[in-house]
Amino acid sequence: MKSVLNAAARRNMEAVKEKLGPEALSQAAQAIRLRSEDMPAPAGLKAATAMPKALPSVGDAPSSANQAGQPLANYLAAKRVGNLLYMSGVIAVDPAAKKVITSYDDLPMHAREELRALGYDTGQLSVDIFEAPIVAQSWFVLSRIREIAQQHGAQMSDVFKLVQYFRDLRHYPAYNRVRQIFCPAGVVSTVVEVSGMLPSSEVWVEVEATALLA
Repeated sequence: MKSVLNAAARRNMEAVKEKLGPEALSQAAQAIRLRSEDMPAPAGLKAATAMPKALPSVGDAPSSANQAGQPLANYLAAKRVGNLLYMSGVIAVDPAAKKVITSYDDLPMHAREELRALGYDTGQLSVDIFEAPIVAQSWFVLSRIREIAQQHGAQMSDVFKLVQYFRDLRHYPAYNRVRQIFCPAGVVSTVVEVSGMLPSSEVWVEVEATALLA
């Protein structure tokens, strides 16, 4: 455990070298060393003020931009076999917030503008409360698939097959409309209704994809 903490301390110091002056950096280094050795800081050493608020600690998650499509358990998000990229099923979980997407408020503004163009995200509570979960999850999942494809040098247009799992097939029409944003040329499709999904009952759709790589 001590070696893990010391390694984390070294990473922390690298992250703040350019943000702190010599005196503050010295205080930060002393505070980290004492913390890693389970020793109390001496009076007058204000480690909290020496360390910037943005400094990551042991176990902090990386930004969501670096977690796009990351698996939620011990499996691969995607694997290339020959010229094919096979992607594991993607669900609408924000890895940074560690929550299931259930609202338009969980989406970036450009996503909401795209959905409004389809007639969703109306601002009417009595309408949005019913449509938002599946519509927002559909956009989020397909956006994640596009990001995974791009990480492997492909585009969404290279995704030629989708397998879509729904807890309620009545959600398919809304998903299908959102899919047109990402797959305007069409895609080979399989649709399946299932009884439940991990990690919670708030998940309404899961999509796995296959892409052709150059």
